[in-house]
Amino acid sequence: MPDIESHAGNFAVLLEPCKNGKFARCSMSGIVTVQVDITDASHDWCDVEDNEHENLTSYGAASARIVHKPSGTGVKWCLVNLAQSHGPAREYRGLINDGGGFLTSDTTTAMDALEAVDGVAIYTELETVYNVFSWSGSDDAEALARYNAETGEWELRMVACA
Repeated sequence: MPDIESHAGNFAVLLEPCKNGKFARCSMSGIVTVQVDITDASHDWCDVEDNEHENLTSYGAASARIVHKPSGTGVKWCLVNLAQSHGPAREYRGLINDGGGFLTSDTTTAMDALEAVDGVAIYTELETVYNVFSWSGSDDAEALARYNAETGEWELRMVACA
């Protein structure tokens, strides 16, 4: 059974029935027909959901783009482009918001207004970001961060010079 924390954007769609322990054809990228639980008619993206293996679930931003879906909500057959990588994005840009900036000796700082590098807003709340490269910066400096799924932490990757 998938869990969204470890399997988001990391899944395949079976193209034929498969018995437990056997092999079957599947797709990890490209356009496939798959059942998606459309939880909101405005959602254009889908991914796995905790403990659900029979269909994908729609989200506002996710790893697979819904190319075509019937109207309404509920479980529907959809055309989905797998591995389009809209989210969970790997890198995010945002603004330093640490109440006075941060120094190279600071191990963490704060960022807000995080959005995926393609411009789609992901987070608006303040996130603690680990200063792995010992950057320094001022408040409202543009910065690039990456979410490390292995550690569950945000890592500061780049800061704009003042």
